Amino acid sequence: MAAAICLIAAVIVVLKVSSSRAADGNDRGGVPVAPLSGNANKSNHETQAPASGHAGGNQPDVAAQPIDPAEAEKIRVEALEKIHDASVSYDPAELPVIRPYLLSSDPELRAAAVDAMIVLGDASAGPMLREAAKSLASEEEAKQMLKAADYVELPPADIKEVAEKMKKNRETKQQK
Repeated sequence: MAAAICLIAAVIVVLKVSSSRAADGNDRGGVPVAPLSGNANKSNHETQAPASGHAGGNQPDVAAQPIDPAEAEKIRVEALEKIHDASVSYDPAELPVIRPYLLSSDPELRAAAVDAMIVLGDASAGPMLREAAKSLASEEEAKQMLKAADYVELPPADIKEVAEKMKKNRETKQQK
């Protein structure tokens, strides 16, 4: 019971913090680039998401603000939901939504992005996967991305043609 109360309190705090940052124009949005779990012992520099992408201006320096682990987990979960929603749209126009997550520092977000591109099934995801694979430190993960690129680039099957071949195969077996 106490754990449930603590969990609810933590969710409320996270929601208030994120809504106040959004109201201040301080919401990072975008793709988290720093590892989002197990980063409590790292310096603030290593655990920050990039600023809004442009130097100067009146934007506060987001990199100077520490990321709370609970907030980081919330951002990660939101990113996973965003990836999932884009994939089940089955609309290739959603590929640009998924693409940045191929280069996330979070391996789970990268894997979700690859899976989402496979679910979308559009051949234009192939070059995106190949490009991202070049940037990965893990050779095994790069190979998996390249396999996914090969898969999405396969030509679609003609169901009628496949059905005819299967019918002919059955007839041939029955004649023997």
